[in-house]
Amino acid sequence: KRRLVSPVACDVPRVGGERVEIGDPIICRDEASNAWWRATVKEVRGEQILVHYMGCDDAWDTWMDASSPDIARVEASEADRAAFQQDDMEAGLDDMELLEKYRRQQWEANSRWQLNVFAQGQLGSWEGVCTPYAAEVSPSGGVEMLPQPSAPCSSHAAVEKNNAVECSETGHDARLALNMQLTPSSFDREKGCMTVGTAYTMSRRLDAEAAGGLLIEVGLREKAQRVRCKFLYLPDDESRGSGPAQMLRLEKLAVVRENVVGTAAPAAAPPRG
Repeated sequence: KRRLVSPVACDVPRVGGERVEIGDPIICRDEASNAWWRATVKEVRGEQILVHYMGCDDAWDTWMDASSPDIARVEASEADRAAFQQDDMEAGLDDMELLEKYRRQQWEANSRWQLNVFAQGQLGSWEGVCTPYAAEVSPSGGVEMLPQPSAPCSSHAAVEKNNAVECSETGHDARLALNMQLTPSSFDREKGCMTVGTAYTMSRRLDAEAAGGLLIEVGLREKAQRVRCKFLYLPDDESRGSGPAQMLRLEKLAVVRENVVGTAAPAAAPPRG
């Protein structure tokens, strides 16, 4: 007798009991925000699929079991909708609680999306020139930014195993280095940390060695080039030690002009005046 093999037993990926193939649209649940993200099947390996999230860099692709409850099929007519699919709200919440939970989930989803956008625009190794400026009080009482000697610098950003983005840089004042690990929670609208396209703003509280100062960085990438402006604020002498309400003064700023490693870096050209 000839043995019959059930198609269900074949070693092929199935979502919701139906076979999926490369290019099929799906949605995947993110454990951190409990939100559903639109994705596509990028590769197939036995009963696993490589999930590619819509609008995200390939660095975020993830292998998952096709039978996972965190994966669901999407009708072809729904495949072109926005990448974020709102999760259902639990019952028993009053209007204010419902609104607050909705806002929190939306911002958590937005924070992860901003981390994806930042990674897509800023990952890789960079080299260039850093031109620092020191703030000095002029005879008239104003503040002048005096250019200092430029120096070579380098920076690097990569996705770690925990899906965080590790940023590091060398070549200038350590207080101006944005050495930090970025997670979705790093993008806090109340602190002015956000990204749009290839532009971003980031802030970091400095440690005790830097007198509890604040570093703010604004960056913009265009193709293989990037310009970053760093602003270093330190507590004003008159308000030092007065707690969280202490005044900050601009101590130093730096302009970093850099290129992706392997392309010609632009020469430093400090503005006059």
